Amino acid sequence: MMLHSEHSTANLPTAVIDANVSRIITTGHTLAGDGGHAALVRDAAGPIVTLDGAKWRIASSPVNPLMFGAKGDAPLDGSAGGTDDRSAIQAAWNHAAKYRVPCEMLGRGYNCSERLWTQSNLCIRADFAVLYITEWPTAGGFLGNWNPNAEDRVQSNVYIERLITDGSKLPPPTSTQNTNLGPEFTFGMRDARIVGCVARKAPKGNGAGVGGCGFGGERGLDNVIFENCIAEDCYRGVRVAGLSGVNDNGTSRAATGLVFRNTTIRRSGCALHLHAMTEDASIMNLNDLGLFDVTFDGIDIVDCGHVGWASFDFGAHSPILPQKSGVFVISGARNVIIKDVTIKLKSTYTTTDEDWQGHAGYPGSGNYISAGLSGAVGAIVWGWGSNIVIDKLMLDGDVDAVYHHARGVAMGDLGSISVTAAPAPVNNHGVDITRVRNAKGTVGAMIDCMAGTVLSRVSGEVFGKFVTPPTALIKAGSPFVAATNILVGVREMNGIKEVIGSAKQLYDAGNTFASFPSGRTDIRRLALSGADTRIRLALADDVAGSAELPNATCLLWLVSSSSTAANALLAIHNGGVWISGQQGTGLEKGSGPLLNAALANGEGTDGKLTVSCNGGRLYVSNRLGSAGTFDFHIVASPYG
Repeated sequence: MMLHSEHSTANLPTAVIDANVSRIITTGHTLAGDGGHAALVRDAAGPIVTLDGAKWRIASSPVNPLMFGAKGDAPLDGSAGGTDDRSAIQAAWNHAAKYRVPCEMLGRGYNCSERLWTQSNLCIRADFAVLYITEWPTAGGFLGNWNPNAEDRVQSNVYIERLITDGSKLPPPTSTQNTNLGPEFTFGMRDARIVGCVARKAPKGNGAGVGGCGFGGERGLDNVIFENCIAEDCYRGVRVAGLSGVNDNGTSRAATGLVFRNTTIRRSGCALHLHAMTEDASIMNLNDLGLFDVTFDGIDIVDCGHVGWASFDFGAHSPILPQKSGVFVISGARNVIIKDVTIKLKSTYTTTDEDWQGHAGYPGSGNYISAGLSGAVGAIVWGWGSNIVIDKLMLDGDVDAVYHHARGVAMGDLGSISVTAAPAPVNNHGVDITRVRNAKGTVGAMIDCMAGTVLSRVSGEVFGKFVTPPTALIKAGSPFVAATNILVGVREMNGIKEVIGSAKQLYDAGNTFASFPSGRTDIRRLALSGADTRIRLALADDVAGSAELPNATCLLWLVSSSSTAANALLAIHNGGVWISGQQGTGLEKGSGPLLNAALANGEGTDGKLTVSCNGGRLYVSNRLGSAGTFDFHIVASPYG
C-alpha cells in the first residue's frame, strides 16, 4: 500500500508508519514544498529509520540533490551567497549510481566546498545547473573519479550532460593549492560520455602542478568521449596527460581512446595542453613520451595561447624564463590527432591586457595574457612530441610561427634544464601540421625552435595555404635553418604560387616566399613522372647540385637565376654525360630566358632544353663565379 505522508524526509525518524504501507511519498526533504519530496520504499539496508524501527530508502526515478538535503540556492550569476550543498550532491550521485537511476540537477546553482566524485553507472542530467567550487580541494580535481580510495577510481558507464562547473568563487591559492574543474578523469575511467558541459573560470593554482584546466584526463582512460563542450576563461582549456606502464591500481597509465568532438575553447591561456607525466624526474629522458591515443575532432578556439611558458612549471622544478607559448602546448605527447580547427586571435597583446580576474602581464599571479611579451601569440603549436597530426586548421589572427619546437621543461618534463641552455635530446619525430590556412592576420614564420635543438631528433612536415604568406619560411637564427628532415610547404590562397622543400633548402634558397617565381617550385629536388613542376637549386661557386627526375625525356627551362652576369654558365649532366659536351661550357643565361645558342648539342628552342635523364637524375654545376640560386621549370614527357 502507498501512503502520501504528512512528513518530510528529514522528519521520518519521528514517524510511525503502518506496517501495511510499503511505499510513501514525502512532502519535501526538510520542509513541505521545498522541492525535495521523494518516494520511499521499505529496504532492510535502507539508510532512513522510522520511529517504529522500519528502514527505508528513496525509490524515486529520477532523483535530484534536493531529495538529499541540497538547497540549490547559489545565485546563477555567480554572486555571493548560497548554502554549501556538496554533501547532499555527493549523496544524490552515490544513490543514483547504486540504483542506476538518473540524477537531475534541476538547472539550479550549488556551492561546493570540496571535490565531487563519480561512480560507475552514474547518469547526470543537469539542465545547465552550475556547480561553484568555493574552497580548494584537499586532493585531485573538483569533478571526476578522484575518489578517496584509488581502487574506487576504476569506473565505467558514466554519463554527464549540460553541467556547468565554475571556479570564480575560489579564494587566492596558497603555495600548495590547485585544482582542475572537470569533468576530468584519471586512474581507470572507461566508457564515459560528457555532453554539452561547460567549464569556466578555472584559475591557476600552485604546488606540484598548477591546475586551472577546464576538461581533460590522465593516466588510465579508455573510450572517454567529450561532445559539444565549452571551456572558457581557464588557465588551460583542455589538459591530457599519459605515461607508459600501469598505475598502483593496475590500470594503464596511458590516455587511450580519449575523444573530444566539437569543442569550444575561449579566452584561455592555452587551448590544449598535452603532456607526459611522472612522479620520478630521474626517468624523464628522450624516450619518455606520454602514451596517448587521443583525437580532437572539431575545435573552435577564440583568444587562446597567451599564457607564459614559465607558468607551466611544477613548484618543485627550477623556474624558467618567461617566454611566449602556443595555442596548443605539447610536452612529450605522442599519438595525437587534432583536426578541423578554427582559431581566432586578437591581433596583438600588450603587458596591460587583463584576464577575467583582472590580472595583467607577466609575472602577475594567475597571469593569462601575453607573459609580459607584447605582440602576437608565440605559435599555433608549441613544444615537442611524437606522431602528432594536426590537419585542417583555419587561422584568423597573428602568430609568430605555425610550429615552434621547444623543450617542455615543465609539467612532466625536466625542470632542471634552462631554456637558455642546450636542452637534453628529445625525440620529436612525426609532428605533422597540414592544411593550415589563414583568413586574416600575419604569420611570422612557418617553423621556429629553441636554441640547442638536436636536429637529428626532429622530423615532420608543416604545410599551409595563406592569404598573406609568412614573412619568413624558416625563423632566421633558429637551429631549424639547417634542418634537412623537416618538410615545409607554402601556397598562396588566391594564386598558383607554391613552394615546397626541406627547412634547410628553403632557408638556403632565400627564405622568403616572395623570392620564388610564380608556379610550383619543388625544392626537394624531386619531380614525379608526368608532373609539371619547378625546382630550385642553391649552389656555391663551382659546386654541382642534383635533382631527381623521372627516367624519361624532360623539357627543361631555366626560369631565373640570382646571377646578373650576361653570360653566366651552368653545366647540365643527365647522369651519364655532360649534355653540353663538357663541364663549364653549359647553358648560357642572358637577360631573358635561357639562350640555346651556346648549347653544344643544339637541343630545344626558345630557351628550353630537351634532357634525356636515363639515370633518373639531373646534375647542374654552378659556373657563375659566385654562389647563386637557380629556378628550373621541368615538364616530364612519357617514357619512350
